[in-house]
Amino acid sequence: MNGSVSEAVEVEWEPGRGRLRVRVGGPPVRPGADQPSPAEFVAPVVLVLSEDSTPLDVEVRGLPADAVRRLSPYSSARHRAPASDVVSLDYEAGWLWVRLAEGRAARRLHGTAGVRLAPGDGFGGVDLDFRPGPAAAN
Repeated sequence: MNGSVSEAVEVEWEPGRGRLRVRVGGPPVRPGADQPSPAEFVAPVVLVLSEDSTPLDVEVRGLPADAVRRLSPYSSARHRAPASDVVSLDYEAGWLWVRLAEGRAARRLHGTAGVRLAPGDGFGGVDLDFRPGPAAAN
C-alpha cells in the first residue's frame, strides 16, 4: 500500500474478506524464536477508510488486561511520550490506535474482529478478521 505514514508500516487489506494485516517495526519474528506468544481475542474495532478504501487508521477497543500491559510502552498516560507516533494506547480505556496511512477519512466501518497481536515484547503488528456491524457512536 502506498501512502503509509512510515516506511516501517506494512498494511495488507482484503476488503472482500474483511481481513486486515498490519506490521509495524522491524523484521518478522523468526519461527522458534524465544518470544511471548501472540495475544488473541475478539474486540470491537473501527476501521477508518479513505475515499478509495485505503485503510487510514484502525482502532481496537476493549483490549484484555494482559494485552494492555504488554502494550503499555505505547501509552502516553503511563509515560512522558509514547514509544511510537504510529501506535498509541489509551491505557485506562484499553483502546489501541494504529495510524496506517496519510489521507482524508471518508468512512468508518464499525464491527467486531478476531484480533491477533503479533508475538514480541512490543507491538509487532495486528491481524484482524473484521465482521461489520451496525454503525456505532464514535
